[in-house]
Parts: sequence; structure tokens; C-alpha cells
Amino acid sequence: MNKIEAYTVHNREFLEKLEAALTKIEISDSEQKKMLLAGFVRNALTHYKSINLLIENKLYNSAFALVRVLFEGVVRGCYMYHILDDEAISQMYTSQNWDNFFGMFGDMCQALDNHYGEDLFVKTKNTAYKMMNDYTHTGVNQIARNFNEVTGQVEADFSEDLICNTLEGNFDLFKIFSILLLEIGISQGNITKEELEEIFHFDLKQEVKK
Repeated sequence: MNKIEAYTVHNREFLEKLEAALTKIEISDSEQKKMLLAGFVRNALTHYKSINLLIENKLYNSAFALVRVLFEGVVRGCYMYHILDDEAISQMYTSQNWDNFFGMFGDMCQALDNHYGEDLFVKTKNTAYKMMNDYTHTGVNQIARNFNEVTGQVEADFSEDLICNTLEGNFDLFKIFSILLLEIGISQGNITKEELEEIFHFDLKQEVKK
């Protein structure tokens, strides 16, 4: 088993544990903020799982096209949950147009870093967002990845380091996000503290090293 295979295998293990816990969480439709969070987390989980499946099947171009979608979904979901006030949440819950609820993307990243007291979101935006956009919008890097200079073949050419680093970054970001919903499950008695801790302490890099 190579390193990429090891990452995708352990990602599947993580997703199985996470989905088993998430399916136990019950939220009333009157709890608008929690309902919106559940929708954002489920949407992000779909993209996260899709990226893993695409990489497992060596469909790297399509996998990398989803990285920006995943990142933006996590940022918007966290921003909704941590930053928007109750009035905005109420309006958002019944609105068909969300354009007025989210500000400039960089401002949202900064607001989240201020909330968490770290630089994860701004740092990710400043170092990787431009490349994410390139892969999503069929830019030069996305097209250039179809030419393998070593073999001289027209085929996907993504290095092991690039793929594994991307899987690590996706995991760290998505785990932070999914834990928000798991904490609601804890507070409502839907899941146990042990179930949350098992997911919280799951470390993709350490699992691969075992």
C-alpha cells in the first residue's frame, strides 16, 4: 500500500465513524441555526467524501476541482454559525437568495480567525486559494497536470506529496467543521462523549504512520 492509498483508506475509516455519529443527531426544524449548520456540514461531507473517492480512483483533476468548493463551504458554514446574529439567521432560513448574508471571502476568513484566535482560514486563503480557483475553473495548472513529462504521456500528473498534502489539509479543515455538529449531538444527548473523542482524536497523519 503506497502513501496515497494509506491516506484514502484511513479517510474512509474516519468517515465511517463520523457518519455513524452524525446519523444519531436529531434537530428540530424550529432550531434554525442548528438546522442550517447540519445542512452545511452534510454538504461539506459530500464534497469531502467525493474528493477521497475520486483520488482512490486516480481521478485527480476532478478531485482537485472540488477542493475550493469544500473550503468555501466550510468557511460559509462556520461564518453562519459563529458570526451571523439571530436576526440574520432567521432571515437566511427562509430566504431563496443568500448573497446579502455573506461578505467578501477574505473578510469572512479574517472574522473566523478572530473568533478562533488563530490564522488557519486567512493563511489557507492567502497561500492556496488562488491555486484552488485555478483547478476549479480549468486554469493553466489544471490543464498542465494532464501532461506527464517523465513518461511523455497525456495523463494526470499529480505528485504524491501534492495529493497527500491536500488530503491532510482537507482533513484538518473538515474535522474542525464537523465537530461543531457533533458538539450539538453531545449537548442533546444524541451521541456519547466517547464517540466525539474518538473522532476528535483521529489524526490522519498519525494513522498513516502506524
